[in-house]
Amino acid sequence: MEKDNEAYLKLFWGRSSNQKMSLLSKKGKSRTMVFVMVFFAATFLAFTVWNITSTFSPGASILMKKKPSPVPIPKAQEQEFPLRCTPPHVPQECPRDYPRSHKPTGPARTCPSYFKWIHEDLKAWRERGITREMVEGARRTAHMRVVIVDGRVYVEKYKKSIQTRDAFTLWGIMQLLRVYPGKIPDLELLFDCDDRPVIPKGRFEGPNAATPPLFRYCSDQWSFDIVFPDWSFWGWAEINIKPWKYVLEDIKNGNKKTKWKERVPYAYWKGNPNVTPTRKNLMTCNLTDKDDWNTRLYIQDWDQESQQGFKQSNLGDQCTHRYKIYVEGWAWSVSEKYILACDSTNLYVRSRFHDFFIRGMVPLEHYWPIRDNTKCSSLKFAVEWGNNHTDKAQAMGEAASKFIHEDMDMDHVYDYMFHLLNEYAKLLKFKPVIPPKAVEYCPETMACALNGTERRFMEDSMVKFPSHSNPCTIPPPYDATSLQQFLDRKANSTRQVINCVDFALQRSNPQRRRDKVYIGCGAGFGGDRPSAALKLLQRVQELNYLVLECLAERTLVDRYQIMMSGGDGYDSQISNWMRVLLPLALERGTCIITNMGAMDPLGAQHKVLEIADSLGLSVSVAVAHEVSVTNIGSGFSPAKSYFMDGGISTYLGAAPIVRCLEKYQPNVIITSRIADAALFLAPMVYELGWNWDELDHLAQGSLAGHLLECGCQLTGGYFMHPGDQYRDMSFQQLLDLSLPFAEICFDGQVSVAKAEGSGGVLNFSTCAEQLLYEVGDPEAYVTPDVVINFQDVSFSTLSSSRVLCLGAKPSTVSVPDKLLQLVPQDCGWKGWGEISYGGYECVKRAKAAEYLVRSWMEEIYPGLNHRILSYIIGFDSLKATSSNGNERSQRTSEDIRLRMDGLFEQKEQALQFTREFIALYTNGPAGGGGISTGYKKENLLEKHLVKREEVFWRTGVKRNTVSESNKVVNPEHNLRHTLTVAAKLQAEIDKSSSEFAFLGSSCSNSPAPSGQKIPLYKVAHSRAGDKGNDINFSLIPHFPPDYKRLKQIITSQWVKSVVSHLLDLSLSSDQDARNQTDKRINENVTVEIYEVKGIQSLNIVVRNILDGGVNCSRRIDRHGKTISDLILCQQVVLPP
Repeated sequence: MEKDNEAYLKLFWGRSSNQKMSLLSKKGKSRTMVFVMVFFAATFLAFTVWNITSTFSPGASILMKKKPSPVPIPKAQEQEFPLRCTPPHVPQECPRDYPRSHKPTGPARTCPSYFKWIHEDLKAWRERGITREMVEGARRTAHMRVVIVDGRVYVEKYKKSIQTRDAFTLWGIMQLLRVYPGKIPDLELLFDCDDRPVIPKGRFEGPNAATPPLFRYCSDQWSFDIVFPDWSFWGWAEINIKPWKYVLEDIKNGNKKTKWKERVPYAYWKGNPNVTPTRKNLMTCNLTDKDDWNTRLYIQDWDQESQQGFKQSNLGDQCTHRYKIYVEGWAWSVSEKYILACDSTNLYVRSRFHDFFIRGMVPLEHYWPIRDNTKCSSLKFAVEWGNNHTDKAQAMGEAASKFIHEDMDMDHVYDYMFHLLNEYAKLLKFKPVIPPKAVEYCPETMACALNGTERRFMEDSMVKFPSHSNPCTIPPPYDATSLQQFLDRKANSTRQVINCVDFALQRSNPQRRRDKVYIGCGAGFGGDRPSAALKLLQRVQELNYLVLECLAERTLVDRYQIMMSGGDGYDSQISNWMRVLLPLALERGTCIITNMGAMDPLGAQHKVLEIADSLGLSVSVAVAHEVSVTNIGSGFSPAKSYFMDGGISTYLGAAPIVRCLEKYQPNVIITSRIADAALFLAPMVYELGWNWDELDHLAQGSLAGHLLECGCQLTGGYFMHPGDQYRDMSFQQLLDLSLPFAEICFDGQVSVAKAEGSGGVLNFSTCAEQLLYEVGDPEAYVTPDVVINFQDVSFSTLSSSRVLCLGAKPSTVSVPDKLLQLVPQDCGWKGWGEISYGGYECVKRAKAAEYLVRSWMEEIYPGLNHRILSYIIGFDSLKATSSNGNERSQRTSEDIRLRMDGLFEQKEQALQFTREFIALYTNGPAGGGGISTGYKKENLLEKHLVKREEVFWRTGVKRNTVSESNKVVNPEHNLRHTLTVAAKLQAEIDKSSSEFAFLGSSCSNSPAPSGQKIPLYKVAHSRAGDKGNDINFSLIPHFPPDYKRLKQIITSQWVKSVVSHLLDLSLSSDQDARNQTDKRINENVTVEIYEVKGIQSLNIVVRNILDGGVNCSRRIDRHGKTISDLILCQQVVLPP
C-alpha cells in the first residue's frame, strides 16, 4: 500500500493541475475519503492556531499577525494572503477568502504618459465596440482564451506556448486581481503568446471592418495587435531571470557598484545572434584585428550557462560598460527593459516592433538611436560622441534608468494592465460567459503543484495583499495634434542623430587645416556691386573665401520664368562678377563660393569656364546642387544643363559645399539653393575641422554667416538715417562702405569686421539690426544645419572696424528633421498702370481716376474690384502715417502719381486693365500725364517642409587649362585704377569716419523721456524684412534698458492698428472700406512679439500682411522694407 501511494504521489506531482484532478477521481472513494479526513484534520488544527494568534477585520479572512514595524503601515498592508497549498493527497482548490473588494487608504497617483497608448491601441474599436464575432476572429492564432467573471479567472487553452510564457502571463493576470480585488470587470479576451503581430491593418480598413482584438506582447505600426506586459515580469524560469521586482533591485545595486565614467568606454551587447539577421549583422561590428567599431559583443550560450548554474548571466552584474546595445530579436526582445534599467547610455538599434512602454521614451532623452542598415558606423559614432560629451551621454543613460525604475516598477505594470483591461471591457458588446471547457485558475492551482524555479518565481512574485492605493489616474487620449507633435518630436530627434552620423561619415576624421579662417561677403543680394567685392579683396589680403550670396525668393522665381522662356536658369550677371573677381582671387588663393547657379548651376559652371578661358586663367569650378529623385541614377550630361523638375528648389545646408572642398579644392564653387548662412558655414567646417555634431560651433559659425549674408547691411548700409542722432552719417561715409568679413577661430570665437579705414559704420546697432533680420523666433532660428538660439547673443566692440560676437547656441530642437522646399506655382497675371497729377486738388483728381478705372473694369468683368489695389505715390503709397491722428487726410501734396495694380486669373483681364487705364488720357480728370502700363505672368513660391531623406544632392568639378602664352599679364591693372578713390575725397571720408566714430555712439547713455508723446524713432531703431507673406521688424532701443518699457506699449493690438492700412485696397476712406480692412485684419493677421534679452530688444513678426508676398504682391514696396519707418513714425508715450 505504501509503495502504491509512493508511486501514485510521484505520478501526481509530475502532472498538470488538470491531470491531478483526473487522477484523484480515479482512485476511488476510499482513497478520496482518506484525503478528505486528512484535509479536515489539518484545517481544524490550522484554524485553532490561527484563532489564537489572529484578529478579524470586516470583510476579510483571519490573518497571521506580522512582527511589529517601527513605521505605521496602512491596515490593508497587514492582511497577507500567502500561497496556501493543501497537503498531499488533498485536491487543490481555489481559496475563497481573499478580499472581494478594494479599500484604498493611500493617495491617488497620476499615470506616466505612456499610458496614453492604451487609448491608441484600442482606437480601432472605439466607434463600433467589440462583438463576440470579432473576438472569435482572433481564435486562429490564439494560445488561450481568458475569461474573468466575478473576479475569478477561467482559461481555455488551445495550444502550448513557447516555454512557460502562457503560465507566467496567467500568473500575472491573477496577481492583478489580487492587487485590485473587485475592480476588474467581467471580460473575455484571446491571447497569442508568440512574438510577431498577426492582425494587419491593411486587411481591416474602413468603418465596417470586423477587426479581431488579439492580445500579445508586442506589435508594430502596421498591426492592430493589443500590447500587454510580457511574462518575464513575473520571472523567466528557463533562463533563471528573476521576477521584475528583484531584477530591478539587482540592477540598482549594480549601478551603484560602478559609476558611469568609471565604466568600460565601449558599447556592450550579449545575446543570441542566431534568431534574426539583424543580430547576425550586429556581430560584424565586433572588434577585429582590422576594425574597432567601439563595441564589445558576446554570444550568449544558454545551454552552457544553464550547466554552469547561470553564474555569468546575473543582470545586476552587466552594468559595467558606458553603453549598452539593444537590438530586437525575432520580434521585440525581453532584454529591452533590462538594458534600459542600467545607467549605461542605451544605443537603441531602430526596430520594427514595440512593447507597451517603449513608445513613451524619447530618442536623445532616453536613448541614442542607431540606424539598422549602418549599425557599425552608427555605433562607432555614438560611442565617440558619448566619450566626447560624457555629461550628456551619462544624463541620457540616467534618464532611461530613472524612467524604468520609477515609471516601470511593478506598481505601474499592474496599473497598466488594470487600465488596459478596464478600457477593453468597456468596448465589449456582449456578456462574457465561462466556456464549457474552461478551467478556473488561481495561484494555488498553478503554483502548488510545481517545484524548483517556477514555484520559487511564482511565490516571489505573488501579491499577498491588496494595494493600499487606487490605480493611478490614466491620462486622456492624445488629440490628433498633440499625438502628431509627440511623434514629430521623436522623429526629429532620430533624424538629428541620423543626419549627424551621415554628415560625420562624409567627414571621416576631419582635419583642422587652420586655426582661424577669414571669410568675406562679396554680395548680399543679386543687385550688389562687383566693384565693392573687388575692393574688399584688395583691402583685406588675408581673405580665404569670398561668398557671393545673390539668390532670394524673388530672383529664384525670375530665373525660373526666364528659364521656362528659353533663357538662362542661372544668374546671367555671373559673367560680370567673374571678369572682375577671378584674376585677383586666383592670385590671392581666395576661393569664391556663390549660389548664382540658381536653377541651372551646370550652365553657370560652363559660363565661368568660358570667362576664365577668355581671361587666360586656369581654374577649377565645382558645382553642388540638388537633384530630383528621377535623376539620381544619372550622371552629368555635358549636352544639357541641369534643373530640378518643375523648378522645385530646396534649401540645402553646408554639407554639399564641404564635400566639394574636401574632394576637389576648387577655385570656384557654384551652387543651387543653399541656405544663406550655410554658404559661409561650409568653409568654417572644412578649414577648422568641425564635425556635424559640434552644435555649439555650428551655432556660432551660422551666427557669423547670418551677420555676413546681407553684405553692407552690417557695415552701415541700409542704416544711415538723417535726423536720427544715432544713425546719421555723411554722404561720403556711405560712398565708401566696406563689405564685411569675419574671422572665425577653431574654438568657435567669431568677430566681424570691415576694412580698416573704410567708410560706413560697424557697431552694436548695425550688428543688432542684422541679428534680428528675418529670423522670426530668435530662440529657434532654423537653418538646415542647426537650429540656433540667439537669445543670449551679445556684441562687444573691439575697434571701430571689428566687433566680437558671442552667445549663439543650439536651440532645444537643435537640428531640423525637415528642409524647406520651394515649389513654383502660378498666381495669375498682373496688370498695372501709373499716371501723374500735380497742382490744386491733385489728390481728388487721382481718386476720380481710380474710381473710373474700377468702374470701367466692373462693366466688363464684374466682381474683380477686390483684385485691384490702388495707392498714390507721394501721398499714401507706403502707408507711412501715424495711427495717432488723421495726418493722411490733413496733408497736402502738389506732385503725386496714382498707381493701380491688379492681380488677375486670366491674361485677358490684365490686358483689359491696361487698356482701361490708358483711357484716362481722354476720359479721365484734367491734367493727368506720364501714363505707363504693363502686364506680366506672375509665379509664387509655395513653401513645403520635406524630410531630409527625400532630398538628394550631387557634386562635380570641371577644370580648364590655359597655355602660358594665353595668360593675361597683370589682369587686375585695368580694374584697379577705376576703383582708386581721389585723395581729396579719401581725406573727407577719413575725417567723416573719425567724427562718426566719436559722435555717433551706437547707444544712448540715458533713457527716453516718459509721460509725453514722442516719435518712436527717438526711442529705438528698426529694420524690416520679409518671409513670404509675413513681415519681421525689430525694435532696438537706443538706451538698451528702455526695452522693458517698450514691452508695455508694443502689444499685438498696437501693432495691428499701425499696420492695418497696409491692407487697404482702395483710396476710399469711407466706413465700409474701413470695416472691410478691419475684417481682413481680424480674420487673417496675427502678431508674434519676441523678447531678445541678450541685446535687450524686441523682434516682431506680423503674419499675412504683405499681400501674398514678394512674388505676387500688388504693393509698390513688395518686400515691406519701408514698414520699419511706418513703425518708427508712430507717436508713443513711454511709462515711467
